[in-house]
Amino acid sequence: NYKEYEGECMGEDWHVQAAVDLYGPADLVDAFESSLESMNANETVEFGVNKIEDSAVYKLFGCTPEENPELWKEASPTMLVSDKMCPMLIFHGTRDKLVDYEQSVELYEKIEAMGRTDCDFYTCKGYGHGADCFFQPDTRAVILEFFNKHLL
Repeated sequence: NYKEYEGECMGEDWHVQAAVDLYGPADLVDAFESSLESMNANETVEFGVNKIEDSAVYKLFGCTPEENPELWKEASPTMLVSDKMCPMLIFHGTRDKLVDYEQSVELYEKIEAMGRTDCDFYTCKGYGHGADCFFQPDTRAVILEFFNKHLL
């Protein structure tokens, strides 16, 4: 609610003008189910998340998709794609064990299907979640160029 933010931000434009997605989930229900499968198979899960209650998304919502499927679906980026969304830059590694690479592929394809031309997708082949390649000077330069193009 806008009134909650009255004060020093009053009168500012609250619309997001550009976004960068670094290996984020796009379909939260699918991401949850994939994480659950990995945990049930006793696979090593990155960043020490080995039970659902420790996952960031569970902590955010306080429930599972089974308990409140609409909340999880409505919060999924793939459900928020529209012709009014801001330009987006997506990076994802093909060996991500925490958030499946296909999550970003699905998001990008959905954005492209709307005819949007202001979205770019960079694949980091052979890299996992949070790998060094996402923070190298070349990657930072792409991000800076993207923001300069859409924010300035």
